[in-house]
Amino acid sequence: FDLCGMACGMFLMPLGTFLGGCIIGKGLLKTAWQNVLFISLFRKQTRETLLRGLQTVFPFRVPGLAGELTLGEFATDKMLGQIQKFQDRVASLENGAAKEAQRSFYDSIVQALSSRRDLLAYMRGCIPSAWSCFLILMIGVFLTSMVEQIAQHYYVDKCTAQDKEAKQQ
Repeated sequence: FDLCGMACGMFLMPLGTFLGGCIIGKGLLKTAWQNVLFISLFRKQTRETLLRGLQTVFPFRVPGLAGELTLGEFATDKMLGQIQKFQDRVASLENGAAKEAQRSFYDSIVQALSSRRDLLAYMRGCIPSAWSCFLILMIGVFLTSMVEQIAQHYYVDKCTAQDKEAKQQ
């Protein structure tokens, strides 16, 4: 989405056209289909139906892929494993979140300042990843080019208006 916006800005696509496409694409289409997919996967009855269908569509074996499993069975096992890992992680987070919710921001800062190791762990949590830094840099470049484009258009409009005034006099 970010890179698409930057590309559209570079090619001077009107903002209304870009936002209209984004709203339709992300807001109406992508979100609706994503909701249907995830509700289907996390609802046991539909998940079983979808995974049986997957096994039916891909009944062939792939050499070197998990021994005697078909491609559909292999994909089903992987999906069920990922869903179980996700559910286990959510359950553990819910248990930890109840304890964490009782701590205030002030308490977390005080605990971080209590030892050097806690402070380093807290600071590590605040540092953005390399990908986040790259995106921030790209957005900065995009904003800079956008401001330059606006300034150039303003300058051209101002010069054109001055030329018209000079010709009229």
